[in-house]
Amino acid sequence: SSLRRRAQLLLARADLVAVELRGNVDTRLAKVLDDPAGSYDAAILAVAGIERMGWSERIGEYLDVERFTPAPGQGALGVDCRADDQPIRALLATIADPIASAEVEAERAFLRAVGGGCRSPLAAYARVDGDLIEMWAMFANEELSRIAVTHDEADLEDALTLAERLAETLLERVERG
Repeated sequence: SSLRRRAQLLLARADLVAVELRGNVDTRLAKVLDDPAGSYDAAILAVAGIERMGWSERIGEYLDVERFTPAPGQGALGVDCRADDQPIRALLATIADPIASAEVEAERAFLRAVGGGCRSPLAAYARVDGDLIEMWAMFANEELSRIAVTHDEADLEDALTLAERLAETLLERVERG
């Protein structure tokens, strides 16, 4: 039901018709798999939710993140604490993942640069590999009549610049059509 997923479906298969499919994981699967009227042919759901329910055998296909890029920061966990609480900050520093933090910060930089919100048709996925960061991004207008994707990499120290450059590229492509 998200504009992001609809845009990505249109890029992958322009002949598909994406329709609203609301409800929790159980409800959505029932609508697709158990509906005698056959109102739906398929559903795109997060693997984590399906696996959490113990229904891995119901997964028909895994979609690669390069083509079906997630929303910025999707799947990342963050912890907030008071800035002046040094004991807690020290404790949190022991469990912080600097690679995940760099990836999420790049994705969020992309989000800020395009000016999108949680319902905007956009996607960003960053992956650190050694001293490089690779990033995939997608942006579309609200009507999904203009959809653009891009991918690039940079030195890890230039992650935020990479995110801003990808945002600028996609904004230009979507605005000029």
